[in-house]
Amino acid sequence: MLASLFPRAAAAVVRPRLGQVARSRASPRCLFTTSPIPHGPSPTVALVAKLRKETQCSISKAREAIAATEAAGYDAALQWLHDDQAAAGAKKAAKLGSRVAAEGLVHALSLDAGKRAAIVEVNAETDFVARSKDFVDLVGRVGATAIMLGHDESRSTSTTSLLSTVPLDFLRSAPRLPGPNDPPSPSDSEAFKTVQEDVTDTIGRLGENIQIRRAVVTSVPDGSSSTHVVGSYVHAGGDSSIPRGFGRIGGLVVLASSNPLAGSENMASLHAFANKVAQHVVGYGPVYVAEGEVTCEPEDQETADEHLDRVVLLRQPFLFGGGTIKEALDGFARDELKGCEGLRVEKFVRFECGEGIEKKEDNFVEEVMKQAGL
Repeated sequence: MLASLFPRAAAAVVRPRLGQVARSRASPRCLFTTSPIPHGPSPTVALVAKLRKETQCSISKAREAIAATEAAGYDAALQWLHDDQAAAGAKKAAKLGSRVAAEGLVHALSLDAGKRAAIVEVNAETDFVARSKDFVDLVGRVGATAIMLGHDESRSTSTTSLLSTVPLDFLRSAPRLPGPNDPPSPSDSEAFKTVQEDVTDTIGRLGENIQIRRAVVTSVPDGSSSTHVVGSYVHAGGDSSIPRGFGRIGGLVVLASSNPLAGSENMASLHAFANKVAQHVVGYGPVYVAEGEVTCEPEDQETADEHLDRVVLLRQPFLFGGGTIKEALDGFARDELKGCEGLRVEKFVRFECGEGIEKKEDNFVEEVMKQAGL
């Protein structure tokens, strides 16, 4: 009845629209691939991460290295980064070279139970940088190079002094050796750097003027009839962030006996005692070993005695007790060493970081007015 009255409406109910039929009959679209689905970071991301781990560069600098080497691989990008770092460091070093560097660290180290030792001072502009890991590691490498290579250099230029100054030109041009905090086998790009190139790279990273100021090594002559042992000590001033052997004040002391000492126990005991004498030198700051070295004394006898007690090591009361240093030496040789004759202090050296460097006193008010153009 309804269909006869409204034929078009009935047809619409019975027959859906053509578009609806087409959509209902369409099968779902499926995608197929024979390639494996990648898992993990892309090769570029992995390469950036590897470069950053090796050089501590920024993400943008790592990407710049990959682009500059046209994705030639890790070795090419790493070499580009090292070249870029060296160029940036050299540019920054030239710019900062005139700025005063009076902060820094002293580092003392010894080998073979005190048979060989060295002490170095490296300066930076601020105490903040001097305590940074990058700077501490640099000073460690300078010390390692000095003790291993400066020893032979000092012996070739000086055969009489037990403590010899390492020429700075030689030290700067020497191949950089790994320090106590470095891996024993550095990468190829790091292994062939000179000490000065290492300094320049560190300047580029830290942004401060850095200078190797001085270095001294022991130079005990071969075939000596005496036994020589070197003690070392460095005072860090209670700063736990600085490793042992690094600090602001350090010293080396060479002890000698008139006859050869046998036995490892004797040598170990003598080395420990030499370290205590070095600690005394760092704390008391003597200038001479014995009275005969003093060139100028006050005319008044009482004043002269006070002066000698202050500047002569053997006259000073030993930091660890037992009378004066001279009395402590005699007592230790008698009570602790077997067969030791004539134990004495031959030489000592004391470094205090920044001593003798004239520091620029900044006027804060003037600096602010200058920046404001007043």
